[in-house]
Amino acid sequence: MDDTNQPRTPTIGPFTTAQLYDSIPIPPSSQCIRVLDIPKRPLAADECLTGTLRIVNLRNSPKFTALSYVWGKSSDKTISCNGCDINITKSCYEALFSLREKYGDLTLWVDAVCINQDDANELAQQIPLMGEIYTWAEAVYIWLGDGSQATDKAMEYIRAASQHRLFPAGIPWWDGTGPITVDKDRNQLWWGMFSLYSRSARDREKRKHDAVVLHACDRASLLELLDQTWLHRSWTFQEVILAPNPILVCGQEHVTLLQLHQALTFIQDSTSQFCNEDGISIVARGERRREHRLIASSEAFKSWQHLFEVWQSISRPCRRNGHEIRVLPCQTGRSRGSCSVREHVQLLEPEKVYQSLRNWLYLAVLFYVLLLTALPLLACVVIDGFSFEMPPQPKVPSAYGLPKRRGWIGVLWHLSIAFIVTSTWIFMAYIFARLGMVSNDLHLDNGRRQNPVYGWIRQTEDLTQQIHLVGLLQAMRDRKSTKPQDRVFAVEGVFQRLGIRQPTPDYNKPTGEIYRDAFVSLIERKPTFVNLLIDCGLSPPSAPSWVPDWSTVANRSWLPSSYLYSSIEKARWSDDHLEVSASGNTLSVKGAFLRTAEFCTRPFDKIELDDADNPAPPMQESLHNNIQVLSRWIIKVTRDVILNEVHESIPCAVFNTFNGSSTSISEIDPRQKDVFNTFYNIIRRHGVCFEKEVETMCGVTPATHTAMQEIAGDKTCLDYFIKICNRFAGKRGLFVSSDGAIGSGPVDMAEGDTISIINGVTVPMILREQETDRQGYVILGPAYIDGLMDLTEVKVTSMSLDWKTVMLH
Repeated sequence: MDDTNQPRTPTIGPFTTAQLYDSIPIPPSSQCIRVLDIPKRPLAADECLTGTLRIVNLRNSPKFTALSYVWGKSSDKTISCNGCDINITKSCYEALFSLREKYGDLTLWVDAVCINQDDANELAQQIPLMGEIYTWAEAVYIWLGDGSQATDKAMEYIRAASQHRLFPAGIPWWDGTGPITVDKDRNQLWWGMFSLYSRSARDREKRKHDAVVLHACDRASLLELLDQTWLHRSWTFQEVILAPNPILVCGQEHVTLLQLHQALTFIQDSTSQFCNEDGISIVARGERRREHRLIASSEAFKSWQHLFEVWQSISRPCRRNGHEIRVLPCQTGRSRGSCSVREHVQLLEPEKVYQSLRNWLYLAVLFYVLLLTALPLLACVVIDGFSFEMPPQPKVPSAYGLPKRRGWIGVLWHLSIAFIVTSTWIFMAYIFARLGMVSNDLHLDNGRRQNPVYGWIRQTEDLTQQIHLVGLLQAMRDRKSTKPQDRVFAVEGVFQRLGIRQPTPDYNKPTGEIYRDAFVSLIERKPTFVNLLIDCGLSPPSAPSWVPDWSTVANRSWLPSSYLYSSIEKARWSDDHLEVSASGNTLSVKGAFLRTAEFCTRPFDKIELDDADNPAPPMQESLHNNIQVLSRWIIKVTRDVILNEVHESIPCAVFNTFNGSSTSISEIDPRQKDVFNTFYNIIRRHGVCFEKEVETMCGVTPATHTAMQEIAGDKTCLDYFIKICNRFAGKRGLFVSSDGAIGSGPVDMAEGDTISIINGVTVPMILREQETDRQGYVILGPAYIDGLMDLTEVKVTSMSLDWKTVMLH
C-alpha cells in the first residue's frame, strides 16, 4: 500500500525548523500537502499558539480549511509545531489566534507554516498544488485584519443588509455531505424566496426595526472594512476565486462572501431609487441614499463586486476524485464535469421558482378565504339542527334551501353571517393586493420606480461574457506583489482551472522569461489575448519587445484599461480569425501599416507641486519647456492637419488626445470645454510669435514667458496645464503622422516609426523596423489616434486593409 494514501503521523520532538520539515517530508511528484491541526484554547489564559503538522494526500479527499491573508512585516511571533517554534508574521499570528477563538479545534492549511519557505524545490512542487488546495478546502478564511469598533459595526451592518437580498444559487459549491442536486438547490431557493416574502410581509414594527438597523453604519466604517490591503495583493486573488465557500474574517466578526455581495447589491440598488421603508422619514432616506452613492462609487466597493462576478463566472469541478459533489445534467443526459455558479443559476431557473412560490401563496390565501367563508354556512346547518328550549318559531324556507328563522334572533344571525362573509372577502382582496405588491417587489424589476427593501438578485449578465478572464488579467496587471515573478506564480491555480499550461514555477528563471512563457501560454489557449500587446513598451530584461512587463505596467500605462478588458470580456474578436504564433523570441502576427510618424514632440517634464498644490519654484524651467513642446505640436496641427473621416474637429481631436480617450463634442462637460478652450486659445495665440522666435533664438522665448504668465493668471487653466504635463511626463508624447492624423504615442517614438494595426489589438500600435532585419519589428507601445480607437473585428474588416505577416522581436 502506498503510504501517501494515509495521513502521515508526525514526529514530535525538539527540532530546528529545517529538521522539522525534514522529519515530515512531502513525497516528490505527489498530491500530498502538510496540514496544521490547531487544538482549541486551553481553559487557562494562554496567548501561545500550538499545533501539529501532518501529511495528507489530496487524492484521498481529506477534510481541511485554508487561510488567505497578507503576510505583512516579519515579527517575533511564533507557533509551536511538533516541538519546534516556527516564526510567523504578526498578521498570520492574529489570524490563527482569531480562528482558534472562534472555532476551537480546526485543521488548516496556511502557506507560511505548511510549506518550507526556505526550500526552493518544495516551493516549486507546492505552488502548482495551491489551486487544488483552495478548491477543495471546506472553507477559505479571508483574514482582513485585527478589526476595530468601526469594522465590527460594518460587519454587523453587512449581516443585516444581506438579509434584504437573495442570490439565487446553491452556495457553498460543495458541503461535504454528499452530492448536491438541482432539485435540492431549487428547494433551498424556494424557501429562501419564501423567507424574503415573510420578512417583507411582516408587521410594520419589525420592518421599522430593520430600517433603523440599516441606518446604524456610517460610510467611513464600511469603507474602512472594504478597503483592506488583502484586496490589492496578487496571491489573494486565486485564493478567493477558487474557494467553494469564502468567509471574510475581521477580528472576531465573520461574514461570507455571499453575504457581502448581497449587502453591497442592496447598497447599489438604493443609490438610484428610494427604498420603500416603513418608519424612516423622507429626509433620512435621502441622506442614506447619498451615503450609499458615495460608497458605491468607491474603488473598494467596485473591486469587491467585480471580485464576486469573477468568482461566480469561473468554472468549478462537479466531481472530486471520481465522486460527484454536484449532479448537474447536461444535454447528453450525463452529469456535467464542471460548471460555473453563473451557469448553475441558469439551470435553477429562478424565474420558475419565483412563479411557483407566487402561485402557491395565492392558492394558500384562496384556500384560507374559502375556508373562512364555508365555516359560517356550516355553522348555520349545525346550529339549526339543534333544538332550543324556547317557544317554537315558524320556519320559512330560505332562498338557499335552509330553514329561515323569524324574529330578532334570525335577523342578528343572518347579519352576523353577512358580516363574516363580507369581511372575509374584503380581507381576501387586501391579502391578494398585498401579496401582489410584495411578490412584485421580490422580483427586483429594474423598471420599477421604487426599489424594494427585500428582493432576490436577478442574473442579467450575458453568459457569453468572459469576466473571469478579465479578472485574471487584472490580477496580473493591477495587484501588488513583493516579487515580480509572483504576478504569474500567484495565479497558477487559475491558469490550471482555465486549462492554460504553464511551466513549473521556478524563482531562479529570469522574470522576462517567466512573463514570456505566461504570455505565450495565454495566446496559445486563446488568441484574443494578443490584445495584451497594449501593455508593451518597456519589456523586462532579456525579453523581446512584445512581452509586457506586468511589474511596471500599473505605473506607466496611460490608456484606459477598458481598451484592454472590454475586448476580451465581450469577445469582440473571433479566435478562429486570428493568426498568432510564437517561436522563441519571435511573435508572428497579422498587421497592416497605416502611416508613419512625421513629427514627434520632445519628452514632457514632470511638474512637482508644493503643499498648496502650486508649482514648486524649481519647476519654472520645466513649465516653460512643456509650453514650448505643446506650442510646437499645436502649431503643426493647426497648420498641416485637415479634417477627414478620422477627426470630428481639430479642437475636439486635441482635447481627446490630451485625455487619451474618445469623447464626442456633445458629450464633453461644459466646464471642461471652457477650460480647454481657454488654454488652447492661449497656446494658439502666442504660437505664431513663438514659431518666429525659435528660428533665431535658443532657450525660452519671450512668447513662452508671455503665454506662461497668462496661463498662471487663471488658476483653473494652470491646474489643467499641470495635469496635462504630468499625464504625459515619462509615459507618452504627441505626434502628427505623414497623412495628417494627430495622436499620442510612446515617449521614445521618433520620426519614421510605423503606425500600424495588429489583428486582434483594439488600438493602433507603434512599430520600429529593425535595421538588421527588414522583416522584423520591435514594439514601442500603443498609440491614441482620435477616431481610430476601440477597434473590433467588424470595424477592421470594413477598413479594407492590406494585411501582412509581421514578425515581432
